[in-house]
Amino acid sequence: MSSLDSPAFQAALHRTAIFSLPGRSHLEITGADRASFLHNFCTNHIKGLAVGQGCEAIVTNIKGRILFYVLVFAGAESLWVETEPGQGAALLAHLDRYIITEDVQLVDHSATFGQLYLSGAGVEALLSQISGSDWGKAPPPSQQILDGVMARRFSFGPVPGFSLVGPQSEIVTWNAKLLAMGAIPAPLELFEALRIDAGFPRQGIDLSEDQLAQEANRTKLAISFTKGCYLGQEPIARIDALGHVNRLLCGVTSDDPAGIPAGTEVFAKRDATTPSGTLTSTAVWPETGRTIGLGLLRRELSQDGTECFLGLDRLPAHVRVWPGR
Repeated sequence: MSSLDSPAFQAALHRTAIFSLPGRSHLEITGADRASFLHNFCTNHIKGLAVGQGCEAIVTNIKGRILFYVLVFAGAESLWVETEPGQGAALLAHLDRYIITEDVQLVDHSATFGQLYLSGAGVEALLSQISGSDWGKAPPPSQQILDGVMARRFSFGPVPGFSLVGPQSEIVTWNAKLLAMGAIPAPLELFEALRIDAGFPRQGIDLSEDQLAQEANRTKLAISFTKGCYLGQEPIARIDALGHVNRLLCGVTSDDPAGIPAGTEVFAKRDATTPSGTLTSTAVWPETGRTIGLGLLRRELSQDGTECFLGLDRLPAHVRVWPGR
């Protein structure tokens, strides 16, 4: 995986690599009130989603803190909510407690569904070949039904990406079909490197209930300030109107090849005694051999290209901030 010549790494960027994402949580919300109901408990404009459209969103508590970071996709008769492995039951329980008279039903498909993730410049052409339609025209996040599965255009990495989500039997069939068509199987270690390089956070690792919604640093992607009231809206709107959060989730890239673990402290200056943040996720980028990471950093350090120093040895590094967030 550490080699630039790795077939999986090359495929994940330039052709098509296929990852199995075991255990991801998939909730289905049905009923006439499904859109207005979910709209009231997350940060994005769910009522504005047309069939086939999707969005990122944050399910917050009354204090505007992050309970779940989710992807939402609108089907013809359902809303589909995707999030981290092991969180389906907790998310269902959180939403279920607020159903009073609404026409809403919640079903957790996590135990019976599987998910494949396709990464690489060749993914759209491959899916277009299979489906007979032009996948390049569907803006992300979006969803189409394709031969028994939900095909979701959403990239967890720095290049085009799609997920195939559906019953395990269909996923097994799709996996065999894609491998036969030339997709290269790839390990989860590489998936982690891709999603860290793209700055996509994982709930329970990079984000938790200790963080305010804006600290995820995906405000423009996941938070609507025009949608009206929802649980946690007041503190989130107050921060937007009157101030800012003191920490932001940012990327960090080491200047030298070195394995740097999650939990490493980040310092603004080489001689600083107090850390300005902590790395929450790390991986080695195969092309350079350098550690890339995500971490919650003090706002004054969270500027793209800012120099920083890592750990007891104060290894030199630079902050990465992605535009449009």
